[in-house]
Amino acid sequence: MVLELVGSDVVHLDKNTFMWVQMSHFAIDVDQDDDEILASLLGSPAYAHDYASPFPSDSEAFDKTIHGRWVLKAIKIGRFETTTADRAEVDLERWANEQDWTDPGYRQPPDVMHRLRAVYSTRAGRALQASQPRA
Repeated sequence: MVLELVGSDVVHLDKNTFMWVQMSHFAIDVDQDDDEILASLLGSPAYAHDYASPFPSDSEAFDKTIHGRWVLKAIKIGRFETTTADRAEVDLERWANEQDWTDPGYRQPPDVMHRLRAVYSTRAGRALQASQPRA
């Protein structure tokens, strides 16, 4: 076992934004390096979800396995880079608040930001983030 899905949680953002953060919890083989773990993640059925279909995703029916809005085979291990947990927190807060809102001053309410702290509290060690896949 390099990687096994052991659970997931969803943190909903403000009700009118239709935004959420899914935290998928994986057990990993700590003797594996980052590339082996990322390869297992990208190959895991738990990572292949279009977020429009009910779980489990049936994206294979469309002949393109996807993750969110990206075709999964466009997400490459080499596109991930090491970041810090603090930087990942800043990026997540920026994503939550800096959308193309019709009200440019809109920010997620305090109760939502409080719920996002549950995501931050799960962080441990190094973090990896992917740059935008190319089509």
